[in-house]
Amino acid sequence: MDRLYLFLITLSDSGPDDRPFDGDDFTSKIFPNGIIDFVVQLLGFVVLLVLVYFIAYKPVHKLLIKRKEYIEGNIKESESKLAEAKEAALHKDELIKEGQAEAAKIVEEARKQAQSETAASIAQAEEAIAKKKQAADEDIALQMEKAKKQLKGEVVDMALSASSALLSREVDGEDERKLLNDFLAKLEEK
Repeated sequence: MDRLYLFLITLSDSGPDDRPFDGDDFTSKIFPNGIIDFVVQLLGFVVLLVLVYFIAYKPVHKLLIKRKEYIEGNIKESESKLAEAKEAALHKDELIKEGQAEAAKIVEEARKQAQSETAASIAQAEEAIAKKKQAADEDIALQMEKAKKQLKGEVVDMALSASSALLSREVDGEDERKLLNDFLAKLEEK
């Protein structure tokens, strides 16, 4: 292997050049296959670049621009949606506060109405009780009067029968009345 390496070095080394930029030698070193081959390769390279530009670069560039615009549009749309969401959240909070205030107002009105209805019911009940008590008092007074009259009648009858029995004689109506009135007067005094 070492021998092969040494052989290749000796072949490639032609020795020192006294004129490194000699005209024919210079062009032969720059264009080893000739200038026509260079021009053909250059034209091929230019055609390849043009093809790559139109086939790959332009569509990819357009695609990247569209993608950039799409992303920017999405960002703007997201920002606007976020702003709308924040505004909706604020509006929701305001609606909740208004709803809570209205609910508190309704509860307060209901409480006041319940208190007034309770007071009215109590007043009606007290009035009904007072009427029933007055009716009961009047009924009691009437029953007492009836009982007194009935008692007086019974007392008179007992007194008459007691006096008839005591006197064993017949007393006329006027005497009976006089005795009865005297007896009742004594009873009322006691």
